[in-house]
Amino acid sequence: MPHATRLLADLGADVIKVESCVRPDVTRVWPFPDNEPGEEFWNRGGIYNEPNRNKRAITLDLRTPQGVEVFKRLIATTDVLCENYTPRVMTQFGLGYDVLVSVKSDLIMLSSTGFGHTGPWTAYTAWGFTLEPTAGISHYVGRPDGPPLRTGIAYVDMPAASIGAYGVLAALRHRRRTGRGQWIDLAQYEVGVGFIAEAVVAAAAGHDPGSRTGNRHRAHAPQGIYPCAGADRWVALTVAGDSAFAALCALLDRPDLPEDARFATEEARRVHHGELDALIGAWSRTLGAEEAAARLQQAGIPAAVAMSNRDLLTDAHLRERGFFELATHPAQTGDLGTRPYPGMAVRLDGDDCRIRRAAPLLGHDNDEVLADLGVDAAERADLERDGVIGRRPAAGRMPAAAQRVVDYPQLVESGLVQEHDPAFKERLGLGRAGEA
Repeated sequence: MPHATRLLADLGADVIKVESCVRPDVTRVWPFPDNEPGEEFWNRGGIYNEPNRNKRAITLDLRTPQGVEVFKRLIATTDVLCENYTPRVMTQFGLGYDVLVSVKSDLIMLSSTGFGHTGPWTAYTAWGFTLEPTAGISHYVGRPDGPPLRTGIAYVDMPAASIGAYGVLAALRHRRRTGRGQWIDLAQYEVGVGFIAEAVVAAAAGHDPGSRTGNRHRAHAPQGIYPCAGADRWVALTVAGDSAFAALCALLDRPDLPEDARFATEEARRVHHGELDALIGAWSRTLGAEEAAARLQQAGIPAAVAMSNRDLLTDAHLRERGFFELATHPAQTGDLGTRPYPGMAVRLDGDDCRIRRAAPLLGHDNDEVLADLGVDAAERADLERDGVIGRRPAAGRMPAAAQRVVDYPQLVESGLVQEHDPAFKERLGLGRAGEA
C-alpha cells in the first residue's frame, strides 16, 4: 500500500499517511543511511523514506474515541481511503466500509490484504515473502534439480501496488461518470497467482503445469546469466533463432558451431544447453560485464548486466533519463540530507510526475491537516497530551538503545552487503566522502 499510494502521490494526489505513535510504521527502523540510526532514528529508515515521498503525514491513535472522531472528520473531506490491515482491524476500530460510507457516501476505499475479505483464509495475515510460495510462484523459481525458492524480494508487493493504484484510478473514473463510490477488495494472493496464469490454466485442463527451469527459456536457447571478470559480475543474454545463434558463435570465435548437429536447431540447442553454457562462460569470464553486454548488444543479441544497486545508480542510461531524483530531507533526520530515489518508471506528457518533497517526519503535518479539519490549537494540544497525536514514538515503543548497529564488515560477511564504498556520495555527486 505505501507504494500504491506513492504512485498516486507522484501523479499529484494529496496523500496523507496516517499512523500512530503507539504503533509507528515498522519500516521506519531499517536500513539506516550510512549505517547510523541517529537521534531520531524513526525518521531515517530507508524502507520508509523511499515509498513515502510526496506525501503528508499525521498521527492518530485509532484505538481511542478521539482518534476515531478526528479520522471520520478526515474521511469526510477525502476522495479515497487506502488501508492494508488484516480484515478484522478496521472493523475493530469501528471504521469498516459500512460505517465510513455513512460519513462520505461516495467514498472509494481500497483494502489490500493477503487473502481478501471473504473465503476460508480471510483471517490469515500475510507478508510479501510468504505470498510467493502460497501463490505458487516459488514452484517456478530455482534450478530444475533444486528446491523451490523465493525470488529474494517481496515479489508480489510491487505488482499489487500497481494494480491497487490502477484500481483507484478506475474507481475515480467510474465515480466521475456515475457519482458512486466503491470498495475495492484487493487480495495480494490473487495478484501472485496471476503471475503463473499459464500453469493454472494448464493444471485446470489436466495438463502438466511444468516446474522450475532455472535461467533457461522454454523455447529459445541458449539463455542464461554468465560469469564475467571481477567479483560477482554477470551478464544475462537470450538467443532467439538461428541468425542470433550464428552472431553469438562469431563472438565466441566458433563459426563452426551452427553446423554442429548438436546446435543446428533451437530444439537441439535446448538438449545440449549445458555444453553451450560452458562455451559462453569461458568467453564471458575474459570480459567485464559491461563490455560483454555491449558486444552482445552490438551483435543484435538481447543482453544486459545483472546490476547491483551501485550499478543502477551509476548507469549512464538511467542517469541520462533522469530516473533517479534527489530529495532533501528535513534537518531532524540528522545527516540524511539530500539522497537519490527512484523516480517514476514512465514519463507522462504535460505532467510533472516528480519528487516534490522528501518523506514526511512522524506526525510532521499534524497541525496543518488537523487545522484544516477544524481542530484548533487548544484541541490539538489536548490530543497530544493524551497521546492521540504526536511527533515521537510513544515511550517504550522504539527505544534508541534497542537499535543494534551491525558494522559493515559483519554485513559483508553475512551476505547482506556485497561491499561498502565510503566514497559513494562523491561518486554520486552529493559532495565529498563523509559530508552530509
